[in-house]
Amino acid sequence: MPLRTIVNGRNHPTEKMAEIVEDELREHVTSLPSYIRDTTDFLNKIKNIPQTLPEGTLIFCLDVKALYPSVPRAKARAAVIEALNGRSNPEIPTEDVVRMMDTVLENNTISFNDGHFVQTEGTAIGSHLGMNYASTYLGAWEEELFKRSYRKPLVYIRFVDDVWGLWTHGRDALLDFHTKGNQINPRIKLELRYSTGQLEFLDTVTSLRGGSLHTDLYTKPTDKHLYLHMESSHPEATKKAIPYGLGVCGKRICSEECNYRKHREAVNDHLVNRGYEGAFVENEIKELGGYQGS
Repeated sequence: MPLRTIVNGRNHPTEKMAEIVEDELREHVTSLPSYIRDTTDFLNKIKNIPQTLPEGTLIFCLDVKALYPSVPRAKARAAVIEALNGRSNPEIPTEDVVRMMDTVLENNTISFNDGHFVQTEGTAIGSHLGMNYASTYLGAWEEELFKRSYRKPLVYIRFVDDVWGLWTHGRDALLDFHTKGNQINPRIKLELRYSTGQLEFLDTVTSLRGGSLHTDLYTKPTDKHLYLHMESSHPEATKKAIPYGLGVCGKRICSEECNYRKHREAVNDHLVNRGYEGAFVENEIKELGGYQGS
């Protein structure tokens, strides 16, 4: 079926088993060298990258296409067993966790157009057995990729199926690295983006100037900024939290004050369009204090 099915795994008979498997894999996934938890974790990690970067350094991103339904189950099962055997607190025996995992995967079923289907590879989008299961496989996949690659990234960071890195060996070697990644398993295919200037990753834009990394806030062109309207019947505290939260986001991500000021003005404009008074917005953002830089 050439469709990416999305199912609701809530209240499914296997829901609790899926949660247990994910929980038992969490320790392994968070210990992977490439792991990042969120944008804040990403920003903290790139702060520790030595500056100045070599001339010709490339920023690159790898995106795994349709990761959840593409995970090869046999390879993932082996990776899961190895990860479970390395737990610091194996309160639930490995064979029991694996049996629960198999039960979840073998019962990812859907009905469509009077037909009934069973998913035979990967995991369902919408199942609780998702992020840590897929990330456990990708951890083993990454290990194989680095074994096959003579030249390696200076930095390699992954958030689930999105990779960000720095490459110092030239464009041709990066393309070869990408090709090797696509050859490891026929089910796992990568899209490569790279630049000597800037690239988007999560909700950031990372840029290289003068051998130094800079970060700015990224919003998709399709973002209509349809925040909660001021006339909505919500508590005042909820409405105050919106400009404050948007200000926190910009202040955390923008490494240069000029970009922070630009996004602060944009927040004001977007919220005024949603019925907020400019003074109300500015007053909440002021609660953040002065710009400190990142």
